[in-house]
Amino acid sequence: MLIESFHSFAQKYEFIPMPGYTHTQKAMPSSIGMWAGAFTESFLDDLIGLKSAYKLNNKSPLWSAAGYGVPLTLDREFAAKLLGFNELQINSLYAQNSRGKIEAMVIAAINSILLGINKFATDVILFSSSEFGYFKVAEKLLSGSTIMPQKKNVDCAELLRSKVHTTLGNYSQVVSLSSNLMSGYNRDLQDIKKPLMESLETAQDCIKVANILINNLTPIKQKLTDALSSEIYATHKSLEFVKQGMSFRTAYQKVGANLSKLNSKNLEDYLTLSTHIGGTGNLGLNTHLAQLKHEKEIHIEENNAFQKAINNLTKNYEK
Repeated sequence: MLIESFHSFAQKYEFIPMPGYTHTQKAMPSSIGMWAGAFTESFLDDLIGLKSAYKLNNKSPLWSAAGYGVPLTLDREFAAKLLGFNELQINSLYAQNSRGKIEAMVIAAINSILLGINKFATDVILFSSSEFGYFKVAEKLLSGSTIMPQKKNVDCAELLRSKVHTTLGNYSQVVSLSSNLMSGYNRDLQDIKKPLMESLETAQDCIKVANILINNLTPIKQKLTDALSSEIYATHKSLEFVKQGMSFRTAYQKVGANLSKLNSKNLEDYLTLSTHIGGTGNLGLNTHLAQLKHEKEIHIEENNAFQKAINNLTKNYEK
């Protein structure tokens, strides 16, 4: 599972130092643990969107007929229960009007996941390049060049980076197809199935490949350590003066005027200084683990309930 892989990576390399960047420039000391932990939390948040989309899809539209009900005594609740739905789309017309809306929400949840994978892939491409050398990607994942014998490219990361743009296009397509339609069923809605299914397949493939990539990535500690040049400790030095009673404005100006005189302590000491939750010295990885365990329990419970309903339905059909 992708979230578990990132969590394990964060735990394994928790205190390996890494430059933190803002505006694409070195900013403050960070760590591999913080970097991987950020993706762990990102993907955990994405589960919220997935669960919302799942909840909307877990409402039965059955026996709403063409959208206006029928003059028959139908037990719609029974049909929903029989097929394992948790709830019912009550209004028959809304069962038609929700088409496109709910598919768009599914793709939106997918886009959120792929945005995180996009950022991960972008980081890997940049930080594994010879100019940085922070990470090494396993040889088996690298591709060669058609004409340049020396090239070893992380093509899988480049393709991961691109996929969110494909699903964003699918999202726009579904929203466009389902807008400007009057209430009730319209045949235009037939064309939303293809972008929906493509997005689901793309998400599954990207999650699998991203999982393979993170499990074949190794931090190069010496390169990472060397990259933490002295100016990256400027904020920490400013705050040391603040602790001694100096105003932050004065400390900021003093350190800024003497950047060349900054000396770094032991790197791991710096990483342990930020002890607040979410800081490099207190990443909250156990909190992520507990949340992941809870989400897995919910998934197992939902899946078991669905399988039970399908098994019961199959047995009744065979009889």
